Amino acid sequence: MFESIYAKLSPDGKVFIELPHVGDVKLSTYNLESIKAFTFWSELLVLHTRNPISAMLSHCGFKNIEIVGFQSYPLANHLYWMLKNRPGGHQVLSGVRTKQLDEAYANMFTVFDLY
Repeated sequence: MFESIYAKLSPDGKVFIELPHVGDVKLSTYNLESIKAFTFWSELLVLHTRNPISAMLSHCGFKNIEIVGFQSYPLANHLYWMLKNRPGGHQVLSGVRTKQLDEAYANMFTVFDLY
């Protein structure tokens, strides 16, 4: 798949790929069975880490590979998973969200490199 993307990429083009990571806090730290059932489905065959992704992209011809970890969902979403065993907490618990809290929670994972 990545070879066909690379073949269509212009010389100065960029590709952004979003992939789940084996270090996802809901799996690795919180160890939630409900998130495992939600995450592991037939289309998701493997969770990734930085080194294999980088090696795979290099093998396909990509250069200047930059892998950036990003926490997609805020604390409210993760709290809802722990309370109700389902997604949507970023909307349902929107009253406990602030820009500062969301940023601090996302930055926590960057500091600890849980991606």
